[in-house]
Amino acid sequence: MDSMRPMRPWIGITCDYDPVDPGKFWLKEAYASAVFDAGGMPVLLAPVAGFNVGDIAGKLSGFVITGGDFDIEPHHYGEEPFPGLGKLNPRRSGFELELVRWAFRHDLPLLGICGGMQTINVAFGGTLYQDIAAQFPAAPLNHEQGRNPRAHRVSIKPNTLLAGLLQKTETETNSSHHQAVKEVAPGLRAIGVAADGIVEAIEKKDSKFMLGLQWHPESLYANDPLWLKVFAGLIGAA
Repeated sequence: MDSMRPMRPWIGITCDYDPVDPGKFWLKEAYASAVFDAGGMPVLLAPVAGFNVGDIAGKLSGFVITGGDFDIEPHHYGEEPFPGLGKLNPRRSGFELELVRWAFRHDLPLLGICGGMQTINVAFGGTLYQDIAAQFPAAPLNHEQGRNPRAHRVSIKPNTLLAGLLQKTETETNSSHHQAVKEVAPGLRAIGVAADGIVEAIEKKDSKFMLGLQWHPESLYANDPLWLKVFAGLIGAA
């Protein structure tokens, strides 16, 4: 009977790593739970030094690039460090940028969450606000309110991947970031924007499923099943 059950697609989820206190990798449980509850099998991907992305990525059916308490080194998008830049994580950034590009070359579904959305944008030639408060002072919203509260609303463009998944063109999200997409990368498009103009969602149309969200749906879906649809869309594409 077990052999007749549909197999769950294996979904790689990137783990965090602290270069200041090395020796461990970790992942917030909500990411893995969301993938599992949406029908996937979570597989943790650790940025081990010298790791060849292709060695494991080819065995997987999709990917989640997670958020983390670090910033992408500005040289990846042709800029010098700004005073508001936070701590860096070169090993993890390099690993995730390579993974995003690998997924696109092999047309595998990919979901980027918070810093993961920023990684997608940088991977394809986009830039970032290194510190929203300093570089975009006109932004009236507080984008650093954490993963739990509903912080602000996001307008979603109709006829996009995200609008199709949620069946709506406006939603409330949480907000936990001090960086954001500045110039959207060639080949990507902004599909969700906050009231202050900060880009909150991006997609790559010429791919099976490549979606970036600046907020944390994995922290919302336990109380609002709507957000499981994002992960279900990833699993369905996988």
